[in-house]
Amino acid sequence: MWAAAAAAQEASPGRPGPNEAADSAAAAPLTQVVVTATRIAQSSFDLPVAVDRVNERQIREGQLQVNLSESLDEVPGIAVQSRQNYAQDLQMSVRGFGARSSFGVRGVRLYSDGIPGTMPDGQGQFSQFDLSTADHIEVLRGPFSALYGNSSGGVIAIFTQDGKPGFDAEGTAEYGTFNTQRYAVQTSGVSGAVNYVADVSHFQTDGYRDHSEAERNIFNSKIGVTLDDVSKLTIVLNAIQTPFVQDPLGLTRAQLAMDPTQTGVNADAYNTRKSLDQEQVGVTYERRLTDTDELSAQAYTGHRHTVQFQAIPKSTEGAATNPGGVIDLGRAYGGTDAHVTDHRDIAGTPLQVTAGVSYDDLAEDRRGFLNFIGATLGVQGALRRDETNHVFDFDQYLQAQWDPGERWRLIAGVRNSTVNVDSFNNLATAGPVAESDAHYGATNPVAGVTYRASSLVNLYASYGKGFETPTLNDLAYRSTNGSLPGLNFALRPARSDNFEFGVKAESNHLRASADAFYIKTHYELAVQANSAGRSVEENIDETQRRGAELSRPRWSRPT
Repeated sequence: MWAAAAAAQEASPGRPGPNEAADSAAAAPLTQVVVTATRIAQSSFDLPVAVDRVNERQIREGQLQVNLSESLDEVPGIAVQSRQNYAQDLQMSVRGFGARSSFGVRGVRLYSDGIPGTMPDGQGQFSQFDLSTADHIEVLRGPFSALYGNSSGGVIAIFTQDGKPGFDAEGTAEYGTFNTQRYAVQTSGVSGAVNYVADVSHFQTDGYRDHSEAERNIFNSKIGVTLDDVSKLTIVLNAIQTPFVQDPLGLTRAQLAMDPTQTGVNADAYNTRKSLDQEQVGVTYERRLTDTDELSAQAYTGHRHTVQFQAIPKSTEGAATNPGGVIDLGRAYGGTDAHVTDHRDIAGTPLQVTAGVSYDDLAEDRRGFLNFIGATLGVQGALRRDETNHVFDFDQYLQAQWDPGERWRLIAGVRNSTVNVDSFNNLATAGPVAESDAHYGATNPVAGVTYRASSLVNLYASYGKGFETPTLNDLAYRSTNGSLPGLNFALRPARSDNFEFGVKAESNHLRASADAFYIKTHYELAVQANSAGRSVEENIDETQRRGAELSRPRWSRPT
């Protein structure tokens, strides 16, 4: 879905080409080539979208390379909060999308080398993102995010670097307060038609707070094989293991004022903690079919297993309808995406058209256990919940980009999305029975226009419709006391209208942008009640978001 960014600068109509820019200054000009709504490598300056690229230097220099929040703090429109709690992950939102999520990522699409980190139900994880080998991160905001399907209030994609000619191996070791340690070994290179990168890293910390010890191990590799003059195969392997992460839980304001290092209520008594294992592999095949047509096809598969011990009191878990304080969640997922891009001239003006289909599948085994046995707390007890859930999406998309003149660029697209959810209760007396199922669908159009006011300034406007289905976690409960069993299939998907206007300025040594947006959402998903480990969601009739963003100017001075 996401192609590799081009390495060379592309000259745009009305702008200096590479040779002219090189003559104008001693230093190389600023270049920013990204892949966004058009799925074609090109300069973001000419696109009617709000998109930022975080480069390798920003990701690595002076950074521990553990949390995604380290790299995204300067990107406008995105909020990433690190709670220094590795059992709860980061809190992330893009223009307000995802703000309702207390863990994981909802409302924002995540990709790692083209492999979705967001499941077909809209729930996403970024723990597998490897910052050690990242070449860059792209953050897409606004209407054109809808072209990436369900729960696309924004798109965050990380790209692994390519190996450089020859062979290279390096290692790093870091140590800090609270026994924070990070070690990494990386090797990369080019051998004949093979380009490879492999990295292994280990992170551990005792944590700032009591009961906040954490450990994380990541393996990431990318192998590119040039098959012939017109085709290439890329294989991505990724694995993460967090064998033991303690959860200190949250604090009230009074507790924070008294002692910010203390644990939350019952964290020690129930030994609140989390463990995680995930492995995934993806294969991308790219081929130039003709002088004007290109094919990109990808397939991926993976498995994720999470066990988490919560601090739900024994007295609360005693109710027959309580699912228990231990979550055992297994997820097998996979999918494919294929699209063809056609380049041609219409009456002497360039036109690019991309058509594609995608399918994503998730099979989930969700079990719940008591978090006690007799008088012993914080251990796995009796089985209280056993569900098998299945979610898939099947999408079709069409996009077109046309430059009718030197000053104009028009982009339009449409994506048709179908999401299906099934749930089975394996503890039913008569055996596994379907509790219910739900079908969601939407056809979302987007359109944008760029006007080249001068060789240094572009103006743009865009509009698009958005679509966000309830996740399996949103559907999990109909009541906080368990009086209403089954999944909450009464929830409706949120639908939004997104408007954006912006200006971009770019010269050989300066880049800046500003934009304003307005988002109107119907049936916004929000928390109705949260108690005893259960969170019940509801739809809100209408919400509105208005905002403005200004990117920090980027300079490149002659040397």
